[in-house]
Amino acid sequence: MLSPDTTEYGDLNMNEYAKQTEEMIKNAQKMMMPDGVQKTIEDNLNKTRDAYSKFSEITQDTTKAFEKACDSAQKGTKKITDKIVAQTSENTKAAFDAAGAILQSKSVPEATQLQAEFFKQQLENLGQQSKEIYEMSNKIASETVKSLNTAANKAFEQNSK
Repeated sequence: MLSPDTTEYGDLNMNEYAKQTEEMIKNAQKMMMPDGVQKTIEDNLNKTRDAYSKFSEITQDTTKAFEKACDSAQKGTKKITDKIVAQTSENTKAAFDAAGAILQSKSVPEATQLQAEFFKQQLENLGQQSKEIYEMSNKIASETVKSLNTAANKAFEQNSK
């Protein structure tokens, strides 16, 4: 059976162990770090803080620029979507108008003529509509890439300082 003053590791008295530990702590508290080492640690800590602050600022600026570019792209995408919906509505109305005109035709040649005119007009419209969507898409893509390039260049410049 163990007595309260012993451990299972032998006859080391717990009171002696506590005294030894206290003495080690007191001696450690008396030890001073050399001035050069403390100065180096402080310098490194300050440099690390500065680097972190700079990195944090660059990250925040880049994130804001990226969000701005994404918002711009999203608004542009909405414009394109709205344009496509409007074009689809125009094309559908034209198809119904053409169908009504064909139904009111008096002869097969007249119906064929109306249908041919409708197809010709729709092909012209499709070309113009496609061109509009293409130009809008190019403009939005260019603006988005320009925003991202500006943000990237700014981040590289800040990082180089």
